[in-house]
Amino acid sequence: MESDTMRHDVLVYDSDEDYQQQLVPFLEAGLDAGEALVAVPGRATEPLLRGALGAASERVQFHRCEDWYTRPEAALAGYDAVVRGALRDGATGVRVAAELPFCSSQGEWDSWVRYEAIINRAFAERPVSIMCTCDSRVLPGHVLDAMRHTHSHVVSDGRQESPDYQDPAEVVQRFAAAPEAPPELHHVAVDGAHELRVALSRALADAGVAADQAEAMILAVSEVVVNAERHGGGVRTLRVGGGEGVFVCEVSDAGRGLDDPLAGYLPPGARGAHGGGLWVARQLTRRLDLVSSPEGGLTVRLWA
Repeated sequence: MESDTMRHDVLVYDSDEDYQQQLVPFLEAGLDAGEALVAVPGRATEPLLRGALGAASERVQFHRCEDWYTRPEAALAGYDAVVRGALRDGATGVRVAAELPFCSSQGEWDSWVRYEAIINRAFAERPVSIMCTCDSRVLPGHVLDAMRHTHSHVVSDGRQESPDYQDPAEVVQRFAAAPEAPPELHHVAVDGAHELRVALSRALADAGVAADQAEAMILAVSEVVVNAERHGGGVRTLRVGGGEGVFVCEVSDAGRGLDDPLAGYLPPGARGAHGGGLWVARQLTRRLDLVSSPEGGLTVRLWA
């Protein structure tokens, strides 16, 4: 169901005129309410939106979807920063009109479906109104169907509650990507933060990972190790491996595992967030897999 403070709608349109007629009143209502406005349109829809808004477009923070939606993790962090900043500066809320980039593979589409589900939890208790726009002339049918599972309301001929809306955790689990098979990994024995950094730096250099990516990986692994020490009964094993620019680090703990498909996707402070360690690690790595063992323990697999 829809949050008391958050609104997350999907606009399904089939003409440029429909896009303008439905979206402009949504944004203008935000201006009247003293909200900060953010628009993330595509190349084709940005001039439509600017033209329909006229002078009011100067009061909207525009980002192009191809630049904003690079990775789900980055988009979540971007919106989190925008919302925090706007509220800190005195806005009564934040209103967003957004369009996802067109994807070239099923895996990419699935990642953005998961993102749309996560948004419902990430901003559930903040004054955020989001209208995601979907052009039915170009989007695949399976994507339009999925949008009805991830948005509480659908805007077409009026605003209607979606009977297909599902709990975000169920959607994320259903569209989850299977863990990638890592390259050959070998155990690393470290004792303390300094030794860990030295060992990782050497392994990253041997794998040919760029310096900025290597530094990000070291910070991410450090966050995961701290998490394991605090919440997972300590680190059981640490393995690394890679080559030709690919690098993987696995941190396995001695805890009870983690059965939460949203772990690490929710900004710190959001309801249900497990703290900032996994959030930071997801931001700093290309991919992060969580694998719980039936025998107990959690393995965090980080990809540079």
